[in-house]
Amino acid sequence: MRKFKFLIPAFAIVFAVAASAFTMKDNAVLDENMILGEYYPDPNEPCQPISVDDCSITGQNVCQFGLEDVYRAGTSCTVQLKRQ
Repeated sequence: MRKFKFLIPAFAIVFAVAASAFTMKDNAVLDENMILGEYYPDPNEPCQPISVDDCSITGQNVCQFGLEDVYRAGTSCTVQLKRQ
């Protein structure tokens, strides 16, 4: 019986962690046309986050913000985003 009482809180923690994995909001897509990306506003600084319209990892033209290329979020400015 003691072992069973010890397992109840452990199961509750495992269940809470597993349930939270399915309730997180996906910030990669903000709405149908907005996607999070990264860009280099200054070559001497790390990548900065940005939201851009109509960009994806596929397409023919490089996605830009002003004159700067935009990269996929979370890739440390290594995977360029594209536009159709």
